[in-house]
Amino acid sequence: MVIGGRNAQQNEALVKRYMDKHDLFMHSELHGAAVCILKNPSGLPVPSLSLMEAATFEMCHSPCWEAKVLA
Repeated sequence: MVIGGRNAQQNEALVKRYMDKHDLFMHSELHGAAVCILKNPSGLPVPSLSLMEAATFEMCHSPCWEAKVLA
């Protein structure tokens, strides 16, 4: 499961309240980008397909998508 914020307040709340030890944090370096957390409760290695899908979700919901910026 991937969860993402819509603004800075939601991003901060997600990290503080919902991010656990084995979860993965994703964020693009563009100002205004959302935070995405890939939940990993088992702590096992995350499949590469899951990483790719989470990264795609992050990029499609960031200002990079609208600005057509490669990140």
